[in-house]
Amino acid sequence: MLNNNFFNDLFDGFSAWKKWYILGTQSIRSRYARSKLGQFWPSLSYFVTVLSLGLVYAYLWNEPIRKFLPYLAISHVFWTVISGSVLEGCSVFIDSQSLVKTEYYPRSMFLFSLLARQLTYFLHNFVVLIPLLILFPDRVNWWILLAIPGFILVVINSYWMSLAVGFLCARFRDLPNVISSVMQILFFVTPVMWEGERIRNPNLKMLLTELNPFASLLAIVRDPFIGIQPSALQYLVVAIWTTIGYMFAVYLFKHSSRRLSYWL
Repeated sequence: MLNNNFFNDLFDGFSAWKKWYILGTQSIRSRYARSKLGQFWPSLSYFVTVLSLGLVYAYLWNEPIRKFLPYLAISHVFWTVISGSVLEGCSVFIDSQSLVKTEYYPRSMFLFSLLARQLTYFLHNFVVLIPLLILFPDRVNWWILLAIPGFILVVINSYWMSLAVGFLCARFRDLPNVISSVMQILFFVTPVMWEGERIRNPNLKMLLTELNPFASLLAIVRDPFIGIQPSALQYLVVAIWTTIGYMFAVYLFKHSSRRLSYWL
């Protein structure tokens, strides 16, 4: 029987952890089947991208490499989790339409499967990040412990964002292209490849680095790694973003869950 309650579906989906874990891992294995490096291709891509961009931009902006490279690497690895959850969320139900149409599964099961994939990629990339933190330990201090609750908030927000775009993209098939373009723009206006301290205008700096929910979400998990305490405003923005996001997710789930199989 189809469960139209967001929280009941969330519990049912989490309880079916064996199913969504298998779905997530099989998806990764099939994507890199018969490949020599297999699941570590994204890690290699991450390493090459960060190293090349770090060297180029550190030279262009006259930044010390030991300061800029860890900042870029940490920003990039966590941004990949955030953006990957949104971009893969666009097709999370579309790619699973054969299962959605033939048998009842909790909607959250497909979202947990998506998060399992993203967390797997994150762990592979984080292995590459560890040597950088060892080579450039100057900015690491006890603030790094704040990265733990920060990352939990990133995962919590990734869930509702992937759910929202999943339902909306199943209904409106042009939205994936729109969302992909928006995420590209957000990548450049969010401090991923540049540091907020480079902005001289205080109003613009606050808009892009604190009031921008994606920037605040990134900051609360990245800044502790570079020895900086996230601001209270950034935590407040994330709290508001999370609250509004889940209110929207609950509303969207209630009005879209039963119609999903027809949209697919």
